[in-house]
Amino acid sequence: MTPAPGYSAATGNVVLQLTNIHGDVALQLPLDTSKAPVALDSDEYGNPRTGQAAAR
Repeated sequence: MTPAPGYSAATGNVVLQLTNIHGDVALQLPLDTSKAPVALDSDEYGNPRTGQAAAR
């Protein structure tokens, strides 16, 4: 995974986005340790898996 630049959410919290080899965001890692990381899964075409919330 490759770390992408952090972004500031609407709340002002910084979240790192880690991408897979295809450039798809695979993990959203908040720097606030009280927040849980979000693992994202996609198919071979980069489409989110069924039932997964859309990433912002």
